[in-house]
Amino acid sequence: MLLDLTHFWTMLRASADPYLVLRFQNWCGLREVGEDGKCIQNERAAKIPNGHANGHIKNGFVNGYTKNGFHRNGHWKADCADDLIQDQEVRPKNAQHYTYNPFWHALFIFGSTLGNEIFYITFFPCLFWNIDEFIARRMVFLWALLLYCGQCAKDVIQWPRPPCPPVIAVEKRYQWEYGMPSTHAMVGALIPFCLVYYSYDRYQYPLPVGVAFLVCWCLLVCSSRMYMGMHSLQDVIAGLVFAIILLVLVVPVLDFPTEEWVLTSPSSPIFMVAIPMVMCIVYPIPPMQTDTRADTTMVVGTCVGVMLGSWARYAPTKVPDPYLGAPFPVTFPGPDRIMTMICRFIFGILVMAPSRSFMKSLIFTVLPRLIPKSDRQGSKEFIELVHRFVTYSFLGINAVFVVPRCFVYFGI
Repeated sequence: MLLDLTHFWTMLRASADPYLVLRFQNWCGLREVGEDGKCIQNERAAKIPNGHANGHIKNGFVNGYTKNGFHRNGHWKADCADDLIQDQEVRPKNAQHYTYNPFWHALFIFGSTLGNEIFYITFFPCLFWNIDEFIARRMVFLWALLLYCGQCAKDVIQWPRPPCPPVIAVEKRYQWEYGMPSTHAMVGALIPFCLVYYSYDRYQYPLPVGVAFLVCWCLLVCSSRMYMGMHSLQDVIAGLVFAIILLVLVVPVLDFPTEEWVLTSPSSPIFMVAIPMVMCIVYPIPPMQTDTRADTTMVVGTCVGVMLGSWARYAPTKVPDPYLGAPFPVTFPGPDRIMTMICRFIFGILVMAPSRSFMKSLIFTVLPRLIPKSDRQGSKEFIELVHRFVTYSFLGINAVFVVPRCFVYFGI
């Protein structure tokens, strides 16, 4: 038993090895090249034999690590644009250059996009306006809950992303955030799970097809995070385990008739607003400033808006039974339906974009006049958080309540 545990912890530690990420990148055709265009096949191509290959560089300061633990002031960028000190030598300033296989590169860029903001902006409105509001509403709730828990875990655990070098950092946006667990992996498991779990009893399609879709989506998102150099295998596994545990705990609660109370009770809006506000206030603040708190506040605000908009729609009447008339046949939309879907999406965006600009301008104009200027940095962060919460709550209400009413009014 003791040997099994030792073997398990050895494998777990090995999964954090950045050279494992590098080997996966090389296998997919991603290789670092020098300024002369030649592949770099020196010490980065083999595992360093000092027993610290998992990113804890024993004799230098690389990407947030020191010989005594984590170096929390973020001196070294993941794009390797600064001098790196190791063995009393200074490596020259030089950003990474790399060559790649076009097919794998495009595939993993797409897979990484499935967990980014641009995907959420297009996917969730399409799901609400053109496909299935019941699935979309539950998915948004679980999405906000999982992302909040995952982002909190990141800023509490405070494990840096894989060091660069040796890892090739393709994506730059998230390099300053912490890496454990991978929230992309969590969302990559959540979205296809919700699509399959909440649609199988309501639509006619073979379950193996849905399971294959779930596995392919999840594998694509998870492997893309390693290809982009943003996560180790350990981060990805932790994200998947985290997501599975939360889904097992939360999904059965949603299957009870709690949703009808939330969407019809006169007192539920108080809880819809108060609880998320408290969640945003008690969000852990890491020693290194990152965008995770603001991004998490935006996600939570979106969920609040969706819930309030749904309540405004169904509180005066009744929540429709999502299984009435099920199972429904799955048919490919005809030309008229496709044009209607396109018109709905364009019309919805034309309503949402000015709404966001208006709310952002209003908040950044009014709040600075009401807040004392003694703590300018604190005031700036507070205004940004209020903007994220209020603006995206307003957008959620528009997306679920205002825009569908406009569809009915204009007959689209």
